Amino acid sequence: MKKLNRQKLQRKIEETGDTAFAFAKKHGFTYETLRRWLNGEREAKISNITKLCFALECPISDIA
Repeated sequence: MKKLNRQKLQRKIEETGDTAFAFAKKHGFTYETLRRWLNGEREAKISNITKLCFALECPISDIA
């Protein structure tokens, strides 16, 4: 199973020009959940990694 790479995810979100809060709101995630993934407090399920990739328009390898 792929694990989310927090640094890669943060970089990809920054590349969108959005804050983590704005990105989460725009793409149907709660900010609290996204923050937990970014801080390593929780591990994202593969289904959520797939949703992140769809929102970021990138392959899983870009964030996992």
